[in-house]
Amino acid sequence: MLYLTRLARAEPRPGSEFHLADLYCWAAFERLCPLAGHAALGRALAQWWPVWGFACGLLLSPGAGVPFQHPSELLLPRARFYLVEAVLALAFTTVPRAGPRGTHPIPDSLRARLPWLGSWALFAFCSHKALLVLLPAPWALLAVSAPALLALAAPAPGARCPEGALGA
Repeated sequence: MLYLTRLARAEPRPGSEFHLADLYCWAAFERLCPLAGHAALGRALAQWWPVWGFACGLLLSPGAGVPFQHPSELLLPRARFYLVEAVLALAFTTVPRAGPRGTHPIPDSLRARLPWLGSWALFAFCSHKALLVLLPAPWALLAVSAPALLALAAPAPGARCPEGALGA
């Protein structure tokens, strides 16, 4: 339902800003009122992620610019882009509902480094649009990714420095 008007015609700007709000509201609603069979769908998406990930990669059009900012006038390229977006939205809302037994386990050494990930994702979601407008292309990506890279490079919380690492 979210994609019908966008498939019917290429919506000029502004449009993507409202669509991102639509996706956010849909995800919040889905959190309160889950989809029927959400756990089974989440397990299937978690187990078969290489297949649907590869298929989504084949559907994307490299060099087509930013399709959500400048949608194609043709129906097929718009449908390909929004199909990938719909699959990703389903994955992000249903895979966590599959629970730890239905998804891939995360090693404890990596799990200790992940508490910041939710905060970074919120930062990236809220700031990426402004950074794309303010900074040239490679610098905007770096500005969004830099906090994540710094957090990954930092020692895990509670980790101890190896003996002699600080020159003592």
